Amino acid sequence: MAHEARIGKTSAVGQRYHYPLSLIFHAPVDTLAAPGRARVPGPASPDQTRFSMKKWECVVCGFIYDEEEGLPEEGIEPGTKWDDIPDDWVCPDCGVGKEDFEMVEI
Repeated sequence: MAHEARIGKTSAVGQRYHYPLSLIFHAPVDTLAAPGRARVPGPASPDQTRFSMKKWECVVCGFIYDEEEGLPEEGIEPGTKWDDIPDDWVCPDCGVGKEDFEMVEI
């Protein structure tokens, strides 16, 4: 039987945990919680949030809706995803509906 290389860690109460090296180098950090303890992911960092926000462009007039900025003057809070904007919302510049917007990478 082949033995896999392992790395260990001692907890604050003296328990020793052993993890296969393949787990350490190939698994997300979330899987490295001590046995029997679930790791709960924390809130998204500002960088993670920024990269998950998208921009949508009106194909008629070129108006850009930025999910990160929202449209506070229209009652749409910063961070509001495109899918969460009501279907009857219209472009503030030319009046076309959401169906005339496309997601763009800027």
